[in-house]
Amino acid sequence: NSIVFGPAYCWYQLYAGPKTMEFDYEILKESRIRLKYTQKEVADAIGATVRTYQKWESGDTTPDGHYLLRLLNWLDIRDVQDVVRYTE
Repeated sequence: NSIVFGPAYCWYQLYAGPKTMEFDYEILKESRIRLKYTQKEVADAIGATVRTYQKWESGDTTPDGHYLLRLLNWLDIRDVQDVVRYTE
């Protein structure tokens, strides 16, 4: 038995060097609006202040892991990669 590699098999570059990973705060607002929640409703549901949530949604600060998990659950964001953006 031999393995034949024909045109159907291609190599794709998966890693292109160091990149910076950032929190994609814009998805918070998009998800909140899609679900028709107010900032206060989200903040109350996850145990944060409205001002803290506003800072996350505007990109002024980034939620820690505890609040990030709560946000992902409450805003129905299924994959953590949805809140990550990569830059050169």
